[in-house]
Amino acid sequence: MSEALRDNAERSRFELEIAGGPAFISYRRVGQTLWLDHAEVPAALGGRGVGRRLVRATLDLVRSRGEHIVPRCPFVTWFVRGHPEYADLCDTGGTAPGDEITGAGVEIAPVLRSFIDDEVIPGTGIAPERFWQGLVALLRELAPVNRTLLEKRDALQKRIDAWHERRPGAGGFGAPYEAMLREIGYLVPEGAPFTIETANVDPEIARIAGPQLVVPVSNARYALNAANARWGSLYDALYGTDVVPESDGAGRGERYNPQRGARVIAYAREFLDQYFPLHSASHRDATAYRVDGGRLVVESAAGERGLAEPAAFAGYQGPSAAPTSILLQHHGLHVELRIDRGHPIGRDDAAGISDLLLEAAVTTIQDLEDSVAAVHADDKVHVYRNWLGLMTGSLEARVEKDRS
Repeated sequence: MSEALRDNAERSRFELEIAGGPAFISYRRVGQTLWLDHAEVPAALGGRGVGRRLVRATLDLVRSRGEHIVPRCPFVTWFVRGHPEYADLCDTGGTAPGDEITGAGVEIAPVLRSFIDDEVIPGTGIAPERFWQGLVALLRELAPVNRTLLEKRDALQKRIDAWHERRPGAGGFGAPYEAMLREIGYLVPEGAPFTIETANVDPEIARIAGPQLVVPVSNARYALNAANARWGSLYDALYGTDVVPESDGAGRGERYNPQRGARVIAYAREFLDQYFPLHSASHRDATAYRVDGGRLVVESAAGERGLAEPAAFAGYQGPSAAPTSILLQHHGLHVELRIDRGHPIGRDDAAGISDLLLEAAVTTIQDLEDSVAAVHADDKVHVYRNWLGLMTGSLEARVEKDRS
C-alpha cells in the first residue's frame, strides 16, 4: 500500500495519497502555527488505521519544519493525548502564569484576563481577585472529574477502534456491534421511568411550543437578528417571498406594487379567518375594530360581530373605541393587528389595518458550541464579548448593502 503525505497549500490541507483516498487534514495557518481543524478518511478505508497514520505523518512533517499546531479536530486531539511525544508541538495559546492570583500551576491567557477585568467585571460589585480565585477553585474541583471522564471516553474509543481493526471492511452495524457496545459499557440498560420537575423557567421555554432559532454567537449580525426575531411582519414576509404568486401583474420590484399588496392583504385576511374566525362573518369585510366590555367587536356592513372563540382576544393598545393595536392568541402564540389609518397601507384598508405582526422565533439559542469553533483564547474572548453585548444591549453590527 503506497502512501505519501503532501502539504497541499492551495487547499490548506495535508493529504495522504492512498489507494481509495486521499485522506486529509484541513488547516489554517497563523504564522508558524497550524490550526488543524478537520481530519477525514474515505469511508471505504475506515477501521484500517489510516487516520492514525495520517495524523502521525502530519505531525512529523510539522516538527521537521519547526512549526506548531493547535489541535481543533477531536481526532487529532485524541491522538496527541495518547502520544505525549507530540505534546511539545501544541501551541498553548499565548497563556501566561497567573500565580499572583491563583497559586502555582494555573495559567490565564492575558487576553481573557484583560477582557474579564476591564469589560465584564466593572459594575458587578465583584473584585477581580475574588472572581479569579473562585474560578480557579471550581477548576481544581472539577478538572479531575473531567479528566476521568475524558480518560473513560478514550478507553471506550480504543476498544471500539480495536473491534473495527479486527474486522476491516466488515462495517460496524448489526447485533454483533451492539453486543460489543453493551459489553464495554458504551450502551447501558434502559432505566426505570422517571420525571423531572422544574421551577423558575420562562413561559416561552416551559409552555409555548413555538419556533426556535439557533445561531452562532460569534457572528454579531446573526446574533442580533435572532435576538430581534421574536416578532415579525406577516405583510413583509408575504410581499418579499414567493408565498404570494407574482403572476398577473403581482410581481416584486424596486417600488411598491399595489396589486401585490392587495394579494398580501387578502392572504392575511384568510389567515385571520382560519385562526381567529368571527361569528357568521369574515375579517375580509371588517371596517373597524374596537373593544367593548372586555371583548373584541368587529364592525362590517353586515353589522357587528365577535370572535367565534372570545378567549382568543388577549388585549389592545390605545382607546377602546379606536385601538391602535389588537392582540390575539392561538395555542400560546400571539398575533398583533396594527391599526393606523394614516399609514400608507392602513389608509387604503377598510379597517385601517397597516400590518400583522406574528410572534415568530419565541426563543433563540445563542450557540457557543456546535456551530462555533472557539478553542484559542482570542476566539473565546470574541464570542464572550458578543454575548456580553447582548446582555448589556450594546452589541452592534454594521451592514452595508451593495449600492451599485
